[in-house]
Amino acid sequence: MDYIFYRIFLFYKNRDEIPKLSAIFFLSVVKLSFFFLFCVVINLLSGGLFSNQNMDKKMFVIFFFGILSFVFILDLFRYFKNKKVKELLKKFENSSLNRKIKTWQIFILPILVVLTSILLIVVAK
Repeated sequence: MDYIFYRIFLFYKNRDEIPKLSAIFFLSVVKLSFFFLFCVVINLLSGGLFSNQNMDKKMFVIFFFGILSFVFILDLFRYFKNKKVKELLKKFENSSLNRKIKTWQIFILPILVVLTSILLIVVAK
């Protein structure tokens, strides 16, 4: 996740936008998309733990946004410090992944994870 933060931070920094906050938001979306995939898999394996019979929509929304808030706050505390950002910039500036992984590939990661989750839901029906 540090590498994803690093790449997104650089992307927004080069565009003179708020790079730290934008990268933290994006990282939270990535984590949330993986959490959604995890919930779908658990729901399929458990026979409907997160289904309408076991959890109403209001409770699900509260649960989902509670997790989102928790993840965002953790990421905010981790990455908002200048020391951490400088450490990551130094750590990844000469990484071989910089040439192998394009920025657009990182941006489509949460989309692919959510599409995979939806595909699992559709196939399981």
